[in-house]
Amino acid sequence: MSIARVTHPHNEAAGGETGFAAGGPADFSTPQKESVGMSPVQKALILAGAALIALGVLWPAIAKLGLGRLPGDIRIERDGFSFYFPITTMILLSIAVSLVLRWLRK
Repeated sequence: MSIARVTHPHNEAAGGETGFAAGGPADFSTPQKESVGMSPVQKALILAGAALIALGVLWPAIAKLGLGRLPGDIRIERDGFSFYFPITTMILLSIAVSLVLRWLRK
């Protein structure tokens, strides 16, 4: 059994030797790029996830406020059919989120 020696121009030793004679097996790994931080998409996804977690934790308190059962929310219930469209609740939540985001930007 013989060991094949692979040469690569970046692994050549000063004397022109390659492979194991240059101090060990040849290293063909590519250099890693340095991390420059998170992209805006990553930040947005983390923020959205944190907001969903907060909403889930606060859901019992939100349900006691009556959100989802406000005047203007559309609810149609019949035999075998149910339709619910919380338009007033969505408008109020949109205003609240807009105010919070405006406050965070300042």
